[in-house]
Amino acid sequence: MSNQQQQKDRAAAMPQRFQRILERVTARDKKYFLEHPREVEYSRPFVPGETWPYWSPECTHTLVKKITPGMRTRQFFKEVGSGENGN
Repeated sequence: MSNQQQQKDRAAAMPQRFQRILERVTARDKKYFLEHPREVEYSRPFVPGETWPYWSPECTHTLVKKITPGMRTRQFFKEVGSGENGN
């Protein structure tokens, strides 16, 4: 089975609520890079549901990186605030 077919199968199995969340965050990320063409990455607040079917309550932010125009990757992380861990 091709990677493209696997993506289609996964999208078909995704509940509509999560499809809408993913569509919104993807559109927002695309808009950011269109408005900031020289940027190659940015950090934004994590949107619950954007990692469906996986969930990590520790996630607070998403790092979005532009690979090529129209292709992006997202990494999820927990922001450590000042004062934690003795800082």
